[in-house]
Amino acid sequence: MSKGKKVKIGIAAGIAVVAIAILVTSKMGQKPRGGMGMMGQEASVTVVKAGLPVKGDIQLTTGLTGTVEPSDVVHIYAKAAGDVTAVNIKAGDVVTQGQVLFEIDTEQVETAKNSMDSAAVSLSEARSNLNRMQILYSSGDLSEQEYEQYSNAVKSAQLQYESAKLAYDRQVEYSSVTAPIGGKIESCEIEVYDRVTQSQDLCVIAGEGENRISFYVTQRMKQNCKAGDRLEIQKNGTTYDAYISEINSIVDSDTGLFKVKAQLEETEEIAAGSTVS
Repeated sequence: MSKGKKVKIGIAAGIAVVAIAILVTSKMGQKPRGGMGMMGQEASVTVVKAGLPVKGDIQLTTGLTGTVEPSDVVHIYAKAAGDVTAVNIKAGDVVTQGQVLFEIDTEQVETAKNSMDSAAVSLSEARSNLNRMQILYSSGDLSEQEYEQYSNAVKSAQLQYESAKLAYDRQVEYSSVTAPIGGKIESCEIEVYDRVTQSQDLCVIAGEGENRISFYVTQRMKQNCKAGDRLEIQKNGTTYDAYISEINSIVDSDTGLFKVKAQLEETEEIAAGSTVS
């Protein structure tokens, strides 16, 4: 081998030794990972897979508390003050429209009847006088002016009788309190011999229609609600369907919120007055 080739081989070997020394030094300077030595495995790289975007709706739900109440609720009041003489119902009874609930002695029925009877007598006398005068008028023994006076007397007596009868019928109506709708008596605290007034609540009748729920919302929530929106009502772990039927536009004076009514569906299991979510 020539001298030139030996020199080239020696230089190449020297370069290789220097490269190995640099590699070893670099490896020794690295810190071990995961508490392992230089021979430990490096942490695996997390793989992320990207999917295609999908359109959808973002829904925000709010939990509220409401009260179940009948769709038709009627409070019964006395139309005239008096003493209760009969109570024909009690809480829990089912009544029909027109059924007599209470009888009240308004102390005006007898007076009104006497006035009506007196007016009836006056009317009868006026008619009798007119019949007698008509014979005289037909024979020419009574002037037309005099006959007209008797005729007007009958008309006046007729008006007085009709007015007295109307007053009597009204007092009779006031003495018998009837149910304006059919339904269930929810409450009744009146007993015989009680003295009632026109402003006193005698009883409450709940109609036979479906129940509804009432609850209150803030102004921000009201702006996002409209009639027909669906709701989920929960009671004792059971979910019922409902929809908003009415939204008040005036703030409730007691709560400072807006009252909302929702119509419930299939609510036979929920009693009126219950609290639901």
